[in-house]
Amino acid sequence: MYSDEDKKALYNYQSYDDEGNYTSKKKNDSADIIIKIVLIILCVLALIWLFNLLKGSNKEETVVYVDDSRHDSNVAEVRLAAERYFFIKNNLPQGYNVKTISLQTLINEKLSNSIVDSNNKVCDNTKSVISLNRDGSYYLMRINLSCSTNEKEEKFYYDYVTYNCVNCNGKTYMEGNTKEEPDADSTGGSNTSYSCTEWSDWQANRVVDASLTERTRTLVRGIKKGTTKTTVVYGDWSDYTTTPVSRTKDMEVQVKTVQTGTTTKKVTKEKKEPDKVEKTCPTGYTKEGDKCYSKVQTGDLTYKEFSMYDVTNKSSVEIKTEKNSEGKYVLVYKNCVYRIVKDLIEKVVPGKTVTYEEEVSVPTYVTYYRTRTVTRETVSEGDIITDDYYEEDKLPQGYEKYSGSEKIEYSYKLTTCVK
Repeated sequence: MYSDEDKKALYNYQSYDDEGNYTSKKKNDSADIIIKIVLIILCVLALIWLFNLLKGSNKEETVVYVDDSRHDSNVAEVRLAAERYFFIKNNLPQGYNVKTISLQTLINEKLSNSIVDSNNKVCDNTKSVISLNRDGSYYLMRINLSCSTNEKEEKFYYDYVTYNCVNCNGKTYMEGNTKEEPDADSTGGSNTSYSCTEWSDWQANRVVDASLTERTRTLVRGIKKGTTKTTVVYGDWSDYTTTPVSRTKDMEVQVKTVQTGTTTKKVTKEKKEPDKVEKTCPTGYTKEGDKCYSKVQTGDLTYKEFSMYDVTNKSSVEIKTEKNSEGKYVLVYKNCVYRIVKDLIEKVVPGKTVTYEEEVSVPTYVTYYRTRTVTRETVSEGDIITDDYYEEDKLPQGYEKYSGSEKIEYSYKLTTCVK
């Protein structure tokens, strides 16, 4: 059969119903075990938190020195290298796409060296990036240096047609003479073919002519993304085994627990004794029978006191009429030998709580496991992409913009009408 240790480990069990499902049952003291485990976990987490708190308090604050002039010179050096890479070497982005490179790319192209910040630390060549994209009638260059100092992003604008930099402060390779003017085919010919009242038809080529007013539109192709369907295929169940098995995404586990007998164990219990009522005397008094008596005293007593107290020399007491504190005449019993008498005080004494051990009978169990494989098959229908181009808000129903398919078209009319 099974050892005592195995039996103790099998307090939780499940029983199967007719449909193969099972339910859980717990032994009497499982809640105590769970509470102890939770308390241990909480203590460990508290120690980890305290350790991290003490560790964090010992960190020294890092002082960062920022030199704007060093930042400006570094940005200028990177920008000049990027101008050579994008414009002179003709690595421009297509359409309105964003093209991003790292400082390491410029170094690999032998266009730049590593950059040192104002803390005399080398900036990260991989995380320092430069991007270029179309922004209306300009190219926008963004430079983000990743250094030990807090480097801000810098932006530079270049004319889309001439590549002339409009905010480089004279430090640039791009002075407007790098790109040749478009030929007659790309400009659409003389502006005499345009009207001053009607817009021309949309065309793919852009016309550079100061006498014309331009409008643009962006067209895209549409895409209807295919749907996916997942089916699950189960394998055959294995034979039952007593070896524990964990469930995974590719394997299903079924567990059943069977009672094998009973065993006895000692359980600690508590019992509270009943409360008791005790009668005691105040401090300084002695219990005699059902009354409390003070020590023997000597003095004068009033009539009420004489009648209530235990006076031992009653027969020889002299009685006089005297004024009291209120100026009234009262009887005074002179030179009495007496003890003050009081009633007993009742006091409730709580019963004690005692612990004891008791042997109880508990069931023993054995747990069985069986497994089966789970295979998931995903079937997808292909995407559908339109051949035609549309304005994005006029795409056919069920389609969305196909990323990277953007193209720009132009239309013109004369700015002024010639009389």
